[in-house]
This record gives sequence, C-alpha cells and structure tokens, in this order.
Amino acid sequence: MRKTKSLIRAAMTEGMRMFSYRAKDEKSKKVLPVVLAGIAFLAIFSYAQTMTWSLKEAGLQHAVLAAFIVFTAVLTLIEGVYKASGLLFNCRDNDLLMALPLKKTEIVGIRILKFYAFEVLYNALFLAPAILAYMLNAEWGVGFVVAVVMMILVLPVLPITLACIIGAVTTVLATKFKKQNAAQTILTLIFLTAIIVLSFEAGQLIDGFGDVAEALNAKITELYYPARAVINYMVLDFNIVECAKFLAIHVAVAVGLVALMGRFYFDIVSRANGGNVTRKTKALGFKQHTPTVAIIKKELNRYFNTPVLVSNTCMGLILFIIAIIAVTVKSEDLIATLVAEDFPMSAEEVRAYLPTVNMVCVMFAGLMTFITTTMISLEGKAFDMLKTLPVSGRRVILAKILTAMMIILPFLLVGDLVMFVKFRFSVIEMLLVLAATVIVPLVTETVGILIDLKFARFDAESDAEVVKQSTGVLVASFFGLGMTIVTISLCVAMVALLGQTTGMMATNGMFLVIEAGLWWKLQKDGEKKYRKLSA
Repeated sequence: MRKTKSLIRAAMTEGMRMFSYRAKDEKSKKVLPVVLAGIAFLAIFSYAQTMTWSLKEAGLQHAVLAAFIVFTAVLTLIEGVYKASGLLFNCRDNDLLMALPLKKTEIVGIRILKFYAFEVLYNALFLAPAILAYMLNAEWGVGFVVAVVMMILVLPVLPITLACIIGAVTTVLATKFKKQNAAQTILTLIFLTAIIVLSFEAGQLIDGFGDVAEALNAKITELYYPARAVINYMVLDFNIVECAKFLAIHVAVAVGLVALMGRFYFDIVSRANGGNVTRKTKALGFKQHTPTVAIIKKELNRYFNTPVLVSNTCMGLILFIIAIIAVTVKSEDLIATLVAEDFPMSAEEVRAYLPTVNMVCVMFAGLMTFITTTMISLEGKAFDMLKTLPVSGRRVILAKILTAMMIILPFLLVGDLVMFVKFRFSVIEMLLVLAATVIVPLVTETVGILIDLKFARFDAESDAEVVKQSTGVLVASFFGLGMTIVTISLCVAMVALLGQTTGMMATNGMFLVIEAGLWWKLQKDGEKKYRKLSA
C-alpha cells in the first residue's frame, strides 16, 4: 500500500500542478482559477436551469440530465482523444518508471488513473450545474444521490476507454511515418473531426428541445446505455440490481482496459520513442533568413510538431469548416425548416442574410482560436537564450503573431471561398467578410500574446502542461468565450438595426478600434514586459 501511494503521488506530480505561475503571494495563485471556474459554473447552470424550467410543467426535468450526460460524454471523448497520447505514451517519467521493479499493470493502471482524474474534474464542471438545476426543480431521494455519485465518478469510464484506444491507434500509426509528431497531429485531428461530425449529425435530434423533450429523452436513453441506467434505474425509479449491473459493467470495462493496455503499452511507448523506427541521417545544411522569417519558421515547426498544441487550438477552426460545409450542403433544408416554423422571415430574406451568417462563423472561429497564448511559455528554459539574441522583443512578438495568422487564415479563407462560390455574394459583401477574416483573428492573437506576456510560465515539465494547465490558457479561454458572446450579439443587433451592409461595416469598425487599442498597448509595454520575463 505504501509503495502504491508513493507511485500514485509521483505519477500525479507530472502534469498535475494546476495554475502554477509566479505571484506575489500564495492567495493570488488560487483566486483567479476559482473565480473563472465559478463563472463557468454559473453560465452552465443558467443554461441548465432555463432548460429545466421549460420542462417542469410536463414533469420532464430528467430529460435535461439525459441531455447533459450525452453532451458531457462527447466532450470527454473529444478532449480525451487529443490528451491520450501525451498523458499515456509520451510522459517524461517513462524511463524512470520502467526502470523500477513494477508490474506492467501497475504502470499502466497509474497512467490511466491520472487520465481518469483529469476527466472526472472535466466532467464535473458540466454535470454539477445540471445536477443542481434538477435538485432545485424536482423531488429526489436516495436513488438520485446514488445517480450523482455514478454520474461524477463512473460515467467518464466509457469515453476514457474509447479515447485510450484511439490514442493508442494514432500513436502506433504515427510511428510508421518519418515525421512522427506531425503524423500524430494529423491522425488525431482526423479522429476528432469524425467524432465532431457524428456529434453534429446526432445533434440534429436536439433541434427544438423544449418541444420534443420526451421523444428526445427516449431516444437518448435507448441509444446510450449509461444515460438509460442513470435516468430509469436511479433518478426515476431506484433499482439496486440494475445499479449494481451498471457499476459492474463499468468496473469490468476499466479492468479490461488496464489489461489490454498492459499487453501492448510497452511496445507502443517503445515505438513512440523511436524504438522500431529507422531514421536516415542527412548532411547538415544552413540557410540564412531574416530574423522575422527565422522565428516564423521555428514557430511553425514547433507548432506542427506539438500534437497537443494543434489539437487544443484547432477546434474552433475545425468547427468553422464543418459549419460552413453544413450550411452550403443543407442550406435549403435549413431554410425550409426555419420558414415552416413561423420564422419571421421569408426564404429569400434568410438567403439575403447569409453573408452575416458567414461573418458570425468567422467571428466564432477567430475569437475561439488562441495560438499566441502559449508561444512565449513554450520557449521554456530556452527563453533566456532567445533574449540574448540581437533581435528586439517587438520583432519576436510580431513574428509570433504573424505565425498564428499564417495558421488560422487558410482555414478561414477556404470557408469563405466555399460560401462565396455557393451563394454568390456581392463584391461589397465579400470584401466585408474578408475584412472580418483578417481583423478578428488579429485581435485574438494580439490579446493572446499580451496574456502570455502577463502569465508566462517557464517551469512546466511538458508542452502539454503549458497548453492545458497554464493560467494564461485558462484566462484566454474565458476571455474568448465572453468576447464571442458579446461581439456576435452586437453584430447581429447592428445588422438588424442598420441593415446588413452597414451593420457588417460597423462590426469591422468595432474590431479595428479594438485592435488599434491593443496594438498601442503592445507597442507601449510589449518590449518592457518581454525583457522583464526570465526563465
């Protein structure tokens, strides 16, 4: 038992030091994460409470729990797929643990336990608000208490199992390629895109949730066993036999996962670290570039060779492409559905506002994609060496922003081009959409680099720790979410009040003013903050 506790503590240390950044006192290190987590909880709770109120008269409050169970499972799977490789197969303490006299199942079990601990916290952020909303609007007893425990502690098992298997498959496949990290990134994105597309298809069932809650709840509980067991046998009618069956199935799955991974884990880790890969050596060659170009090349190379960074920053861009494809392929069906449900516009009027839809999609993707937030922190211990080079901080910062723009713009421009060709926007509409395509991500990446200058972290033990657990990333996520809600609402309001062309021009003007202020701030304080940082 003592050895097991020490092993758990050692394994959890790597990657589990949440929000570790320099602060004047210990209290300030804890306040910001708590405040941001509280804001997220209140936002999700408000949404869950609204849904529960709309179903209370029909006695269908449990349908909200079913919807959140499935929603959280999909999010856990998506988040788990791109985290699996870093947490399971590319840990920095692999050599140490494998040199110790430990059983395979002990090492694999501790890896999966760490993965499980992350996902339980992640699940709880979404499930706890729904649970509270149900408690405030329905009668509940012992069965519901059991259901809460099962929802928080047991429900993550199936998504984690599938995520581990996908992570293992992508890691093994990536070792077949010369550029292993890039291949790992591409394969992970392919799996994530497939999951998101399937989720979108399933999400069509949720259209008009308040009107079809009973049918939707029946469909969810029919298709997804964990939702059926929790709702039917714990929340609505407590059945101890079915509850024990539910728990036994998930325990069996967890034990099976540990046994399966124990069988192949060491071979996968060996392959991931070059064990069975033959690499040809090439003669070294050097080509001179300007400082800006050299930094951009370095940043692009690091970005595309860091799977966790690509996965964490490309979600908004992937969703943008999927949304554009959905709009172009199913536009007539969507418009017909809207018009058939007493929508206050004709089909022609809806088509006329498609440029606004395009701009809103661009704003969502641009405001939810923060790449520069980790670019300084990822320098790690090499940051001090970077500062000694005869390159100004302003040039380094500009190069990092340009790198982020070079990554983002191809996605957005492809989506814009598809919309332009499909719906034949006017010249002025195309120019306004293209202006937003450039300005919105420029605002986001300028904010991102300012956040990284403020919350830079150089003591992380892995890139995953910087990308997933640094304070700057957390701040950027909530800032992006808030900016998305506010600016999209303002854009829609201005288009409704001023007309489409004027409203889109006003929206672009608003972002230009914001960018001007941010650029002034960056020019004024950027160099000073950059020079003050030290690894």
